[in-house]
Amino acid sequence: MWTYETALKWTGGETGIEQTSGRPDLTFSSPPEFGGRETMWNPELLLVASVESCMLLTSLSVAQRQKIELKGYTSTAVGKMAKTAEGLRFQEIAVSVTLTIAPGTDAAKAAQVVHTAEKYCPVSNAVKCPVPVTVTVQTT
Repeated sequence: MWTYETALKWTGGETGIEQTSGRPDLTFSSPPEFGGRETMWNPELLLVASVESCMLLTSLSVAQRQKIELKGYTSTAVGKMAKTAEGLRFQEIAVSVTLTIAPGTDAAKAAQVVHTAEKYCPVSNAVKCPVPVTVTVQTT
């Protein structure tokens, strides 16, 4: 079992600081639509970024285990939240991945790396909403 600990300090208004040992502080705000600052990270963006970055790191682990060399990986992620009878809920966090591979690399196997990561990413598996992932493969 692994444990991840953080500490939070409210700094007034709609802002705070998230801290953990040995890392820079992360100043955050609520989203602008809820009275927060446009120029700061907010929990909603952090959740979307966590899913997206976990997909990258899990994909890299799968690629290494399957001995598939990736030349590049970029992605975008879009989280959609809506008001429901239970309150505000994410409806989905869609991740679009573009892989770059060397000529001669099997594109289907490279794409499968991401789909395997989709199955095993611990952060996307922790959220209640669907996390659809699309993959585009290009050669260098």
